[in-house]
Amino acid sequence: ERWNYRRIQEKTNAAEIPEGISLTDATDSILSIASALGVTMEFITDAGVFSRGKLDAGTRALLEALPPLAPHERIVSDWTKEDESVQLNYRQFFHDLPVLETDAHMPGILEWETPLTMVSATVSRRGLERLVFPSVMGREAPLGEMFAPISPEEALSACGRANLQLDGWQNLHVSTIELGYVMLAKNRALTDLEARPAWLIRIWGEIFGETESVAVAVDAQTGTIIAK
Repeated sequence: ERWNYRRIQEKTNAAEIPEGISLTDATDSILSIASALGVTMEFITDAGVFSRGKLDAGTRALLEALPPLAPHERIVSDWTKEDESVQLNYRQFFHDLPVLETDAHMPGILEWETPLTMVSATVSRRGLERLVFPSVMGREAPLGEMFAPISPEEALSACGRANLQLDGWQNLHVSTIELGYVMLAKNRALTDLEARPAWLIRIWGEIFGETESVAVAVDAQTGTIIAK
């Protein structure tokens, strides 16, 4: 009641796919690569269509801020119709539960401590152009004994009791609550990761006239807010 909790999932609006781009062929290529890596994943959303008209200064700055390009890659400034592309995002699974993508605004957690896990693919009329796995989920043996997770209502109650530093926010509401794994880095180099079963809760609100959201992870076993 405190956050006007609604049992719904945020719906994504699919971008208009340019003529000549085959998502079916691209998906087959992507899933075959994932299968070879031993990864199970599902499509979650597209990030829109990138065309010549959208490659303004802001878009170029965004592209340049992405991970370093491979030696054979370059940023194309004078785009043609053949360069139009679509970015597709996929979510990995670990021990039959989704690996949940977090963000830099999780209370008590620094950005590097919850490494990116979402797989992104760039597809053009030429086919699959780029496929990025921030990390590859294996089938590591689980630690500890099996347990029944706390209920979503218990996870929401934990949020209600915690100090999430949202006092200045208005019109707070929860849009999604999902059970899965949250990845936590055990070292700064991101070479040692821990998959923590958790409820990931997305809270939206208004602050300084802007609509913002935060993601809060609640340990699915202990019911405590995950923070480092």
